[in-house]
Amino acid sequence: MIEPGTASVCLRAPDLDRAKDFYAQLGFRVVEEVPGQRVVLQHGSFHLALMSFLESPLINFRGGDAFAIQAHMKQAFPDLEGEAEHYTPEEYDATADGACWATRDPAGNEILFDTYAGEQGPAYVRRRTGEILAAALSELEALGADTPFMDTLRSEVRTQTETR
Repeated sequence: MIEPGTASVCLRAPDLDRAKDFYAQLGFRVVEEVPGQRVVLQHGSFHLALMSFLESPLINFRGGDAFAIQAHMKQAFPDLEGEAEHYTPEEYDATADGACWATRDPAGNEILFDTYAGEQGPAYVRRRTGEILAAALSELEALGADTPFMDTLRSEVRTQTETR
């Protein structure tokens, strides 16, 4: 099985500030922001990207190998559109060189696999591990997990992440 990366939903938001405020009222917190272009919010382990330039909603997968994912998926679905490509920051107004593949699922929903070097390798795995564990703690806390359980879990997570 291939690992597609971390998925987030990307929505069109012509008024980023108003959209950001709306999701903040639902408990989302801002994890990344490029003024006038995009805001990435998080609630537990769910990421939501609001983009002023987006034409239609899409699912964005980060951290996977776009070329390997395309080859894998085209074996099962030979009619999938699009070609994986390498890109430079200038081509897509990106922060670094990367690789991407845009396609559509069988229902016609847009899917993007987009990854740059900072989203792969041991340092990325360590950072994502910490983010995933922190998100899990946040979700359990919001669910109402009892305090002794949460204290034990936090202590264990802290021990595990400090030894990495």
